[in-house]
Amino acid sequence: MSRAITIGVMIGCLALFAWMADSIVALRTAEISEQIQRDRILNYELSSRLIRLRFKELSSTESEFKTELDRNVLESFVMQERASAERPTELRLEAAMLAINLVRAISFKAPLNLASDRTALLQVKVAFLLQRQRRFRAAIAAYEDLLKNEDQLSDDLRAFAELHLGYCQAVVGNREVAQSLLNGVAEEFAGTHFGDAAAALLNMRAGAALPDAHRSPVELARAGQCAAALNAFRASPPAADLDRYYFHVCQERSGAVDEAVDGFRSLVEGAAPDEVKRKANRRLMMIGEFYGGGVQLREYGVERARELGDDAAAGQLKRAAEIRSRDELLAELKEFESAAPGEAHALLANLRTAGVAGQATRDKELEAARERRRAERSAAAASPTVFLALRTRGGREIRGQCAVFNGDVVLVQSGPLRLSIPAAEARRFAVEGGRRSLELRFHAGPALHAQRIEVIDGGAALSTGARTIERSAVKEICIVHG
Repeated sequence: MSRAITIGVMIGCLALFAWMADSIVALRTAEISEQIQRDRILNYELSSRLIRLRFKELSSTESEFKTELDRNVLESFVMQERASAERPTELRLEAAMLAINLVRAISFKAPLNLASDRTALLQVKVAFLLQRQRRFRAAIAAYEDLLKNEDQLSDDLRAFAELHLGYCQAVVGNREVAQSLLNGVAEEFAGTHFGDAAAALLNMRAGAALPDAHRSPVELARAGQCAAALNAFRASPPAADLDRYYFHVCQERSGAVDEAVDGFRSLVEGAAPDEVKRKANRRLMMIGEFYGGGVQLREYGVERARELGDDAAAGQLKRAAEIRSRDELLAELKEFESAAPGEAHALLANLRTAGVAGQATRDKELEAARERRRAERSAAAASPTVFLALRTRGGREIRGQCAVFNGDVVLVQSGPLRLSIPAAEARRFAVEGGRRSLELRFHAGPALHAQRIEVIDGGAALSTGARTIERSAVKEICIVHG
């Protein structure tokens, strides 16, 4: 009997040893997977290069749409990949951690904490997402919260957080705080891409002109000095449409994205010149696709772009949207919530507070606005008893309610479609189907009424019979109803 017990104990010990060995191997595999994932996800060097370009953008509000799209596509691949390796079960994980940390304690090494590493990785991903979506004050709070436990962070994770925190502080106008953070990174991580990026940001900041109290708010905004420009605009609110555009751009650049969206929409839906409407609408499309504005805002912008004859920008946005990496952080946090509900809940709360996770109210309002716009177009297409007829030199007739002059192109809204032809191909505008008149609306000055308008001088001028007008002075020709 005693021999059987001895054999049973030996078999049990061997089984326990085998189970522990397997658990330790599984834990080490998970640890290595976490390290590989962190290096791949963070893509540190790419992010250090991109932050220089982002900082350079601050020197002007005149960003080129296609360049900004390309930069956003590239940045979308930083911190987006999710963990795919299976993790050990909780019992195996705890047993393996106990064994490994016992050995590490005997060797006077710090204990291993795989859950803490994953939490830190998710924290920095949340902070970086907030930064990418221009929620800078929320990003600052997230980075600062992460750095409260900096002694538990790896050097590269801490360097990343301090560098990007310095950038966010600079964007919101906290110059001294930003300089202190960037100096620290440049000194402690000299010779690394973190230190090089911090030094480059400090050099660009030193070379930037200080705000000039004698410059107008618009001049400050165009020079990229948005913190000073916003203060100046508050003292002297913008009145002209272009001035309002620059004011809202500075709001967006400084992190007040929701306020900027409301301002851009008021320009697009108001009586601003078409060029200002196109500029404002491009910001809406960009915010919708890349800066947390959401699908409804993006689609609203795309529809407006087609109405404004800005199909090229809408096409560029569509191509960028097809190749960018999609944000999966919310789904990843919800998975993490089952393993660490407290930490995940706090991170989700950060996103919701910043307006990233839920935009139900705005989405409903945008969808309602899009529905109203579609109804207006459908009504116009269904009952055009009186319409404007544009006849071309080739004998073609295009019918609609308005013809908009956009550079060397004439855009005619024909039902739900907006058709375009070269201005030089237009021959005559006339009223068909009833006793109405045409109204020539100018970029400046009172409108002019006529029954028929001829295009003369190869499309360079228009003639009502009694008066000749330079085409460049005309904004649009529309049917006068009522």
